[in-house]
Amino acid sequence: MSCEYSAAVLDWHRALNVRTWDDTASATRFGLTERTEPAVELPETVWATQFAAPRIGPPVIRVGIAGHRLHVGHFGLARDVVTLAARAQGTTVALFEGADARASDLFESLLRRMASTPPNIVRVDQATTVAHGRRLLEEIRFREIERIYGWAQERIARLDEVSLMLGFMFHSGSGIGQPGAAFVDANQVTHSAVAKLIARRTALEPPWLLYRRLMPSMRGSARRASAKSVGSTAFLDEDQAVMETLLRRATTGGKSSASQQRECGGSPTDCPFFSLLERTHSRSAAGEALLNCEAGSVTCAECKAAHAPDIIRVLRGRS
Repeated sequence: MSCEYSAAVLDWHRALNVRTWDDTASATRFGLTERTEPAVELPETVWATQFAAPRIGPPVIRVGIAGHRLHVGHFGLARDVVTLAARAQGTTVALFEGADARASDLFESLLRRMASTPPNIVRVDQATTVAHGRRLLEEIRFREIERIYGWAQERIARLDEVSLMLGFMFHSGSGIGQPGAAFVDANQVTHSAVAKLIARRTALEPPWLLYRRLMPSMRGSARRASAKSVGSTAFLDEDQAVMETLLRRATTGGKSSASQQRECGGSPTDCPFFSLLERTHSRSAAGEALLNCEAGSVTCAECKAAHAPDIIRVLRGRS
């Protein structure tokens, strides 16, 4: 039965990867490679890749941290980092800090808590990242930036955003060394075009970009979770009562009535609650919940009652 559970979860990831590719209109235009078959060497949340995979040297994983509080999106990212790092010995995780370094402190602690063998972690502060990116940006004319991003002259202030991404992709100091792999999301697709220009005009090699699916909003799977949208995500330092309320109110992929759910089953691919369940439970437990949902063996309320306590316990670091 465990094999059946595992296959069900892989099918779920495959369906969401295809959906994400279809919903990202710029993917083909910017040269991404679709990933529909969850390969063993990558976390299942990776739906596309770009540039060449690392060839030699100790593995390096680049990760950027934004915000000042960790939420479920950070939790999912940490799980993917640990999953990828565990598949190669001697991995270095290059942690690129945001404006508030405390979030990176918390993320580093989360990585060390999750990993059975914590990877080597090096930190790069935001000022260093931006400064390195600004030097690289000198290789590009502003009209090229305008053409790639569609920016008018008054948007020039956003060049620091481009500098930050270039520094994230190409900075090799601080003990990082080789380009390695970098976790990104669909919002960074356009930046890859600038990275191509830098690679052509310098001797630098871009990292292997791994495009991850973002966690869906608890208010509906068609939207992404956002720290700026109240109720769309759960912060890891949230009070238990607040988390309980969020999960109880979370949108699901269930039918409009319990009787219809029993008869037709639910749709885990449309269920933000199941995305959280899958991130915080073992493969077999998630697979069992998925098959029970699709078979109509449980209602959404019953599924939440059964799994919400464990989701909260894991997110709050009580596991």
